[in-house]
Amino acid sequence: MKYWMILLVLIVSCGPEQPGELQKLHDEVMAIHDEVMPKMIDINQAKKNLRNIDDPSMDSLITNA
Repeated sequence: MKYWMILLVLIVSCGPEQPGELQKLHDEVMAIHDEVMPKMIDINQAKKNLRNIDDPSMDSLITNA
């Protein structure tokens, strides 16, 4: 997701200003953002559940959670 934002910044700073094209790119970035952000709740909950597992045999499966 952050790569789309970086791409948008690069396009804005490097190219000639074309409001219609810029708006189209902005809308595309925001559509991806809006699709991904609700999934962050599920990801954070899964990370929390992994941290709460207290089984030494699972340590090799749970890394950087």
